[in-house]
Amino acid sequence: MVHEVDFMSIGTNDLIQYLLAVDRNNRKVAALYEPLHPAVLQAIANVVHAAKAAGRTVSLCGEMAAEPLCAVLLMGLGIEDLSMSAFFIPIVKRLIRAVSFERAQSMAEEALRLTTVKDVKGFVFESMRELGLVDLMEIYH
Repeated sequence: MVHEVDFMSIGTNDLIQYLLAVDRNNRKVAALYEPLHPAVLQAIANVVHAAKAAGRTVSLCGEMAAEPLCAVLLMGLGIEDLSMSAFFIPIVKRLIRAVSFERAQSMAEEALRLTTVKDVKGFVFESMRELGLVDLMEIYH
């Protein structure tokens, strides 16, 4: 199927909602909507791997693209194009420029080995702290 398209795009809002069976607009379950869930990261990694093997590019849209904790991981997973509201572009751009592709890949590989959201978030936050990027993330939130 990958060979029949010129490019691929992942819509993370729907991906997360369907993968985790969580409606982000439903107050009763919205707290369970988690972009850094290991299953979400693995699904994105699988799509990128299949696309790259077929010589295709993958873009990504949705709230996850604008989330600073996610941006560097997405880069490390091989996402080359992020679509987001203009408001978020400056902070995501600064984060991506501040981290080498090799470091982002290393972070993504480690994140894919983790099994809980808490572990993934802790790892990413600690990595950002080591890189001196926590202040950028705090500006955003």
